Amino acid sequence: MKKILYWIFFGFITLLLAGCDDDKETPVFDLSTDEWSFAKEGGTQNLIISAPGVWEVSEKPDWCTLIPESAEGPREVKIDCSANTEKKREGTLVLTCGAETRMIAISQQGAYVVKGFPVEWLFTADYYASGKYTDAFVVNNSLPAEIGEGTISYIQDDANTRPITKVIGATGHPYLSGSLTGDYWLFQILVKELLPAGTVMHIKFITRSAAGAARYWSLEYFDNESWKPIATQRTAEVAGEKVVYTLDLVEDLTGNKKVGTDNAQIDNDFTLSAQIAAGGLLQCRLRCVADIACNGVNPNTGNHRLAGAVGTSPVISVVSID
Repeated sequence: MKKILYWIFFGFITLLLAGCDDDKETPVFDLSTDEWSFAKEGGTQNLIISAPGVWEVSEKPDWCTLIPESAEGPREVKIDCSANTEKKREGTLVLTCGAETRMIAISQQGAYVVKGFPVEWLFTADYYASGKYTDAFVVNNSLPAEIGEGTISYIQDDANTRPITKVIGATGHPYLSGSLTGDYWLFQILVKELLPAGTVMHIKFITRSAAGAARYWSLEYFDNESWKPIATQRTAEVAGEKVVYTLDLVEDLTGNKKVGTDNAQIDNDFTLSAQIAAGGLLQCRLRCVADIACNGVNPNTGNHRLAGAVGTSPVISVVSID
């Protein structure tokens, strides 16, 4: 809508500038918008100024400027914003023309670095050889992060009595067999400083199932006392029942989409609607939502894993804080 209004305003100014000498109309002092928002990377936005005389910038944030900062009459200018490496920031650009003033509210997404983030795990053959993760996952069901303070566990639904076999493979990947509806991989991070409501988080990892392992999963986060979907929810019919999921380990695979070999890429933002205080837990989970394997067999008994290596192992980070 903002772009549409911009071009309408631009057309209006163009007509004013192209008018005949005997039909001139003095333009009023006005701007094509009274607000602009920028991404954390910064950049340039176009602005149309209508003015009856000389105008100039009388006030601006030190991270934002108008190009040019003064001129006479109507014209198109640029608002230039530098990159932001800290918290979200806001400011006001004030223009004056004679005794009149006009203001533009400017905001920019933050790239605030929060103590304790990012949290990263690392699945490599070296860790398998050293046994570093084997006891942590197989025995203690608490796979520690390599950077930051976090754990990955596999939680079995109370109603499920099928034995779960947990393994750290030769690649360093944690995997297991026997997943049933309600079971989930649980990511937990100890929060070191307040994450206020409105904080945008990001989770990234890769995962896959063997042909005989669970096909449908739901990626979720715990927010304001309930579990909420991180990715877009979809539905499928399994054994006559509707299944709500966010991840299909047949259709969502990358590459050649070969089940058991190719991975699905998790790469999603999510926003906290309630704050998490220092000492609290940020929790995400990947939950099995159907007792059906990728090959259509029920029950699913194959291996499901969190895959990865250097650069593709799980990472949870802060994108921005309001």
